[in-house]
Amino acid sequence: MWEPYFLRRRFVSDMSLPQGIFHSRKELVIVSTHQKACIPPQVSQTAAQDYARNTSAMLSDVDEAMKQQAGLVSDQVEMMLQNHRHHVEFMYTLFRLNMPELLTETVVWVYIAYRAHGFSPDYFPAALRCWLDAVRKHLPSSSAREIGAVYSWMIDHHEFFLETALSREAHEENKDPFPHLSPLKEQFLRGLLEGNLSLCHNCATGYVTGKEKLQEFYLGVVQPAMVEVGALWQKGKLSVAREHLATAIVTRILASQHMQFISLDKPKGKAIISASANEYHELGARMVADVLDLDGWDTLYVGSNVPAGEALALISNEKPFLVGISVTMPFNLGKAADLIASIRADEALSGTKILVGGRAFSFSPNLWRTIGADASPKDALEALYTANSLWEESIRK
Repeated sequence: MWEPYFLRRRFVSDMSLPQGIFHSRKELVIVSTHQKACIPPQVSQTAAQDYARNTSAMLSDVDEAMKQQAGLVSDQVEMMLQNHRHHVEFMYTLFRLNMPELLTETVVWVYIAYRAHGFSPDYFPAALRCWLDAVRKHLPSSSAREIGAVYSWMIDHHEFFLETALSREAHEENKDPFPHLSPLKEQFLRGLLEGNLSLCHNCATGYVTGKEKLQEFYLGVVQPAMVEVGALWQKGKLSVAREHLATAIVTRILASQHMQFISLDKPKGKAIISASANEYHELGARMVADVLDLDGWDTLYVGSNVPAGEALALISNEKPFLVGISVTMPFNLGKAADLIASIRADEALSGTKILVGGRAFSFSPNLWRTIGADASPKDALEALYTANSLWEESIRK
């Protein structure tokens, strides 16, 4: 996965139940008993657009109604209101992309994250009922029936979501991709949690002696350490300020290490790497850009929250062989889809290869195809292999 903030979640559907996808035996039982109903109803594009046109009115109604129930969120009203804004963005993306299987995994993650921050389990059905009332009030009747069916489905499956969330909390597992680097990762993680830049810097300089070691450090130390940082935030054990501090330290470490091995020799194609519009989680994209650059790609790393129009203008001007887009938060998927559609619509960019990555794509195995990408590597090293394969294929042609 490109963005290592949060633990990867695999998608569970009633269409297929492959081995190794469940977090526990209990969760398998939970899912199995809901196989016939674990995919919500689909909605038409007409209903999706009606939903989008009325989001402001619905949001206002839900905010006002839920402010009267602030006790359900331990008085964390600002966090609740932010969640409501993310909710409408995600739901519109869900309806528009016609990928209902995204909903189950995303809702389970929301239950885990917000319960850890003091939200009562009763908050979720209460908020969903408010959304259902707002949908029925503001949408045309036919669209209200379609959209309302999805909200009713979520309300009906509240206990399923809650049980699945509790099961995952009890059986959470983090596996280090490079077990021999676990002691170094633990030391690096301690430095991040203490805000100790010097300790983290010493971890890097003591191990990284060349490009290959730098790749190992990225994937075997930085990525799993940041997964744990994100997990601590998700469980309510780390503040936003501490998470941001850890991110800032990692950003400085990556910059200092990368510059040691940078080369002016760029025999491969041009690549533009960024996080999507409204996406502020950028470390995964940064690591992909660094790994490509060190391997001989002419890489332009644009950073976080790049507006689609600005990104398209840069891509049109530079005409890269490869574009990489990182999306961590599911409510930003629509923005990535918009950019990809714009690239595909430009004949001058018809040969551009597009990679997507980030936690948002781990919820549905075929999502990257749905939005028009060429591949979805799970981490920086796989992104490098994929990019090189696409480049070599183009040369053979």
